[in-house]
Amino acid sequence: MIRSRLLRAGVLLGAGATLLPACTGLVAGPATQFSATVPVRPDSAWNRLRRGVSAEVMSIQFVDSLQGVLQARRMPKVTAEPEALERCHILLDLKLTPMGDSTGFAWVTQWAAPTQLAARQPPICERERAQLVERIQLTIEPPAP
Repeated sequence: MIRSRLLRAGVLLGAGATLLPACTGLVAGPATQFSATVPVRPDSAWNRLRRGVSAEVMSIQFVDSLQGVLQARRMPKVTAEPEALERCHILLDLKLTPMGDSTGFAWVTQWAAPTQLAARQPPICERERAQLVERIQLTIEPPAP
C-alpha cells in the first residue's frame, strides 16, 4: 500500500515536472546589491525586519535567526491584469551582521516579471522593487522625529 502511494506520488511528480516549462515566460531584472549599517541593536533590527517583510505581504522562503539570514519573495497577484504592477515577483535575500550597538545589512534584491511587463520602459518592476526595499528600510530604521 505504501509502495503504491509512493509510485503514484512519483507519477504525479513526474507529471508536475512536465508542467514546469509552462511557468516560463518570466524575465528577471538585474540583481541589486547594497549594504548599510543602522544604529539599531541586532535583536531589534531582526524583529523590525520580520515586521517589515510581513507588512509587504512577502512569503518568507528561508529564515535563520542565529546566522541572521532571511530570504523572502513577494508572489504576483495572478488575477491582476497582464501588465499590472501586481504581476511583479520581488525577491529579497538579506544578511544581518551584529556590530555592537548597531547592525549591518547586506541586501540582494531582484525582480522578475512576465515578458510584456518586463519590456516596458522604464521598468516598473524595478521601481516597485526599490520602493518595497525603501519601505522595509524605514521599518528597520524609522526617520528621526
